Amino acid sequence: MELNFDVDIVYLWCDGNDPKFQKQRMAALEATGKTLDKDSTSNFRFIDTDELKYSLRSVEKFAPWIRNIYIVTFEQVPKWLDINHPKIKVIDHKDIIPARYLPTFNSVAIEVFLPMIAGLSEHFLFANDDMFFWGKVGKEFFFNESGAPICRVIKRNAKNVHSLYGKVIDNSYRLILEKFGKSLMYWPHHGIDSYRKSDFLECINYFKEDFERTASHKFREMSDVQRMAVSFYAIAQKGATLKEYSRKWYDFLIPTVPEVAYSSCNIKKMKHFKGKDFKLFCINDCKKTTDKDRIYMKEMLEERFPEKSAYEL
Repeated sequence: MELNFDVDIVYLWCDGNDPKFQKQRMAALEATGKTLDKDSTSNFRFIDTDELKYSLRSVEKFAPWIRNIYIVTFEQVPKWLDINHPKIKVIDHKDIIPARYLPTFNSVAIEVFLPMIAGLSEHFLFANDDMFFWGKVGKEFFFNESGAPICRVIKRNAKNVHSLYGKVIDNSYRLILEKFGKSLMYWPHHGIDSYRKSDFLECINYFKEDFERTASHKFREMSDVQRMAVSFYAIAQKGATLKEYSRKWYDFLIPTVPEVAYSSCNIKKMKHFKGKDFKLFCINDCKKTTDKDRIYMKEMLEERFPEKSAYEL
């Protein structure tokens, strides 16, 4: 199957080690005047270990058909990035987010404005900087024959999950359930996702009040909704393909590895995936991640992607 449309990729990135960024984040936190969930304010959400550099190497190696690479950031640019490369487009928050919402340190709020990126293709991929192409993929891995997204999910009962992350997903699920009567009790597969810009804009407009409330929050809050609502909307209303993973693909103890894989940034768990072949991989920094874990992760990524990409200085 040959898909003859352009596909871009969008990343969110920040350098939480930057003193200016830290100062702005702390000022914003104090200004909220609220007691927020530690999951939304912890340092691990903002730590940079050069994952983006290796993710871009993975783009060049395994998905060279990607047209443009958009990096959405807040008054920062990776020191190693060649901003003059024709594929690289650095987008500052102020370019897409109204001033009344800035500064923001809420990734789900930033995601609301992805379709506002000037020049972004109708079909695009979204990735966090800890997500990698781990094997060769084509456009057909992300979009079906009609050009609608292939939405990868895992079966899970979000109603029984009361964490901040679980609540935000559940909020997104309930929007579709209540408006369209479609029960899509799934969680994201925590990998690179595909979208159509038009679906994104329609969904945001349809649930305008919910997305505006989310955009107004400087840090994640229990009442937020996130881009999973767009995937649910595309499945329910726009012909997107639902691809469900029936097994706990995120469990590192399972001996067989599926087409996409996930590991927390933990040496024992990462070792399980080392040397194995799959299409997408996410290595997620978390509350329990140590500096030793991060060093191992960087060594693992350097081993997988040793060659400097054209996107580096």
